[in-house]
Amino acid sequence: MLSSTSATTPTATETTTVDEWLADPEFLVTADPERVIALLDVASSPAARVGAAVYRVSAELHRAAGAGVRRQLLALDAARYGERELSARIAAVVVEGEPAGRWSVEWSSGSRLDPRCRPTPNGCLGQTTAIATLVVDGRTLAVTGHYSGAVAVRDPVTGRQVGRQPMTGHTRRVSAVATTLLDGCPVAVTGGDDVRV
Repeated sequence: MLSSTSATTPTATETTTVDEWLADPEFLVTADPERVIALLDVASSPAARVGAAVYRVSAELHRAAGAGVRRQLLALDAARYGERELSARIAAVVVEGEPAGRWSVEWSSGSRLDPRCRPTPNGCLGQTTAIATLVVDGRTLAVTGHYSGAVAVRDPVTGRQVGRQPMTGHTRRVSAVATTLLDGCPVAVTGGDDVRV
């Protein structure tokens, strides 16, 4: 646990320990939510930052939920981030006094995504119609397609747009978004009446 003197600037050893905890599905599921929430901003390794981002999605629900419910919420949130392997590891966590997870997440959409990842208040991008996630240099990003035909890249934790924004070129709404790495380079493929890379 971080000492009070290092709460704002943890030592390298403390950061390593926090990173190990936030990358551990059992810790995310079974640890006291207040303890986990207090550590989220300290995450520095790619795996810990993904764990922290997944936990933040429904953090307000974790406080009132038992570990069995938290396990399912986190598995769903990990799938929404495109982290299927993490989702499966979370769903497999053994929770004392609870039966094994009754279901696992095979896929998930972002249709109930945090409002910060939805269109800006002035509506310039239009309704979000498609979303996909990817991890670039250890940072999870969301690529959103919009009714207006615009495409944006957002930080799913803050909802802020990243890079040149918005990207345009589609003549009508974007109805599909897929992401991948091509020769180590992150790529988004967006489609509607036309397809763009």
